[in-house]
Amino acid sequence: EENFPDAIIGPVQPTTEISFFGRERAQCTYDPGIDSIDEESSRSNDPFFPPICMRSSLSLTINPANLGMDPQTGDVDRMMEGLMVMGGEVQSNFTIIATAGQYLEYTMIPPDYASVSEVTQPGERFRVGLNSWGSRIAVDNLAGSPLSLPASLDLVTTLDDGRGPPTYPAPELSLDLVVDARDRMNSRIDLDIDIHYLDAETIAEWGLDLETSTIDLGVVTADGIRMFDSELNTDVGALLRTLPIDSLSDTFAQALGVDLMFQPPSFAPADDDGGLMFQHRPSETCREKLAYRYCLDAGGGSGMTSEYPIVLQTTSMPSEMQVSNIVSRLIQQAEGDIATIDLSILNDEDLAAMMSVLEMELEVDVSYLQDLLPADFPSADITMTVHLPEWLDSTHGDPDTLVFSAPHEGGSSESVGIEGARPFDWQHAICLESGRGGPGDPSECTDSSEDLICGSNQKTCVSLDVAVHIEKLTFRETRAAVEFEFSAEVILEVYRLGLKLEEDNMEVSPIPADLIRRMVAVGDRRPGGLLAGSEQTATIPFSSGDYDLEISNDGLLNLAVALVDEVEESFAEIENIGAQDIIIGERTYGSDLEIISVPFVIDIEPMDMPLDMEPSDTEPVKVGVSIDSASLTIALVGNEVRVSVAPAAIEANPFVAALSDLGFIFSDFGVGIEGAVFHSIIPPIMENTLWGTIRSSARLQITMPDTVRLTSFESEKGLGEIQEHGDFQIIVYRTPVCPTADSWNQCYREHDTIQWSAEVSYVLILGEVAPYIFTIVVFLGLAVSRWKRRRDERKSAQKDAQDVVEEQMLEMEFAAQMGELEEKIVIEQPPQPEDGKEEGWWSDQSDLV
Repeated sequence: EENFPDAIIGPVQPTTEISFFGRERAQCTYDPGIDSIDEESSRSNDPFFPPICMRSSLSLTINPANLGMDPQTGDVDRMMEGLMVMGGEVQSNFTIIATAGQYLEYTMIPPDYASVSEVTQPGERFRVGLNSWGSRIAVDNLAGSPLSLPASLDLVTTLDDGRGPPTYPAPELSLDLVVDARDRMNSRIDLDIDIHYLDAETIAEWGLDLETSTIDLGVVTADGIRMFDSELNTDVGALLRTLPIDSLSDTFAQALGVDLMFQPPSFAPADDDGGLMFQHRPSETCREKLAYRYCLDAGGGSGMTSEYPIVLQTTSMPSEMQVSNIVSRLIQQAEGDIATIDLSILNDEDLAAMMSVLEMELEVDVSYLQDLLPADFPSADITMTVHLPEWLDSTHGDPDTLVFSAPHEGGSSESVGIEGARPFDWQHAICLESGRGGPGDPSECTDSSEDLICGSNQKTCVSLDVAVHIEKLTFRETRAAVEFEFSAEVILEVYRLGLKLEEDNMEVSPIPADLIRRMVAVGDRRPGGLLAGSEQTATIPFSSGDYDLEISNDGLLNLAVALVDEVEESFAEIENIGAQDIIIGERTYGSDLEIISVPFVIDIEPMDMPLDMEPSDTEPVKVGVSIDSASLTIALVGNEVRVSVAPAAIEANPFVAALSDLGFIFSDFGVGIEGAVFHSIIPPIMENTLWGTIRSSARLQITMPDTVRLTSFESEKGLGEIQEHGDFQIIVYRTPVCPTADSWNQCYREHDTIQWSAEVSYVLILGEVAPYIFTIVVFLGLAVSRWKRRRDERKSAQKDAQDVVEEQMLEMEFAAQMGELEEKIVIEQPPQPEDGKEEGWWSDQSDLV
């Protein structure tokens, strides 16, 4: 009763011997004939020998505490086996009590699933069969005094499965992150944490109360957690409280580039793959015949597996989330120069617009996710699934999701491909007016439209809008020159650009004007523009070297300044190489070009953020060049035709064409030349540029001076007309296009021929001949003055002769009456010029006659 107070004693049977491990075997008998009272047979008088031996089986109810188990354990044997299979160790402790005159031996033979690995002294370990060990201890109190206390010893035994702890495949955890970014304003992030097993260090750090002073666990598998919950009613909810959920929030906030705070986790409902309340399916997940929450025999000598994890789940509060931040983080982890581009200034509208023309194929090193985990976090495989918004597609697998994994060890490179779900459709024609009326416009722009600017096969579409106002036309005779005073505005319209990128992991379709505006406006959000801090550059080749464009409105202002310098250098180069022979009639003239003094200004319009997320190429980006009050002079100097453009303040001499052999036609307006019809050939625009071959159209609007009028203007292809605006005529012309041409010869076939004739007004003629009329009038005035003067001289001479005769007659009469005067007295006459000329106000001009 001291050792097994609750034992139930079975039938008591005599036995002939008892084997001891600590003393000699005892031979036992019930034969009274060998009793020592028979002195006649010379038998020893020993009342204790031979002993009478009895054997009985006891049915014990062992206190679970003696086996190192919690008294509240449901099924001690199953849990004991579960601990052994899981590699755990259990320390049992039996106290053996022997009263005076007793010798007790206690032997513990563990069940088949266990073996004794260690026994404290004075107990000992002994082999049981081939692969198992037991423990035993002996208490000898035969010589004890009846008055002394009973002798007692403790048999402290450590039990395990005898095969050493099993090895479970890494990792301990699996983290499954699901980012639902389909609705930007109501996005959330779900996190499932699959616990396959936890090692002792994690158990200690997380403060889980699974081990006791008598149970030592190297690891606790998912089956083990379910076993503790099932057999001991352990508070496995401590997992929910001790899980470092705040650290995980910080980890994935950095990984995704978003603000994130997970809510307290909970146990996920059980399913066929795991869960806290998961039950094994007999003959399917476990070889046991009954369904248990943990499996002792899974086949192949394994049990208490980690295959069906405990699943914890948590989620973030619904909030606004920009998927552009996630893409930006992925790009930073990609291979190549693209990783240096910081797209964190983009929002979802910007990214959606950009992805409408862009397809990216990235090799992303997703092991950065592992680097973000807390330092003491268990090994974990991370899988991230991003549900994309409807405007973004994945090019791998399901187009609606991005999926990539970061294993717990080793590098991991994932191919991530994304493209816009609504790609920009650039394959459409662009016209001047057709198809631009908005909703309800019945017109349609096609490749055959009369007002076609660019064909549907043109990746790059640009156009020119040229407006020239000829303010004054002057002929200068003495220098054989004609001078035009004019102002002009040239607007380059960029509808879309076809780029050729050298990046292997990106494909770019033609970029519409709206996207150009958006990217420039985005660049304003960061000093240095969109590409600041990256190894990517927007390079424009200039004659002086490559120019790195800052993609921002400030960058465009700097570009305008740089373009002015570039154009001036180009003008100088054109002057050097632009001279060529000009054939006029039967004569050949050299040419001299002077254009470096052109007064021009380059203006690039500020680019604001488009309101629509879907880009369009309907409204072009405009770059303007304006020339204000310039003078174009064409002069014949010797055997050279000299063309110069300069500010209008420069003086030039008149020029009057030789019209002596031509007939004149007179009208109410002025004078024209009979039969003077001029022909001009206008070829289409076809240029090879950085953005591919441009086949486009230009629009010209030339305002004629009120002193010149076109009497006819015809375009063979009907591309031009004359518009009357008050006293002025405006020539409106659109150059031909060759949208399908592959070569210049094919393109030139689409040229247009225009013919025109003109007349000059009487006002212009009067203005030109007025100086000559004035000169003639002066000359005539001088001639009349001279004729009148000579006539007066003749009259004066005749009068002088008559006066002399009269004086002589008077003298003679005076002498007759008064006597003769002395000879020294004379009558003087006014002196006359030797050449007979009189000086007057015209004397200085007489040389002109």
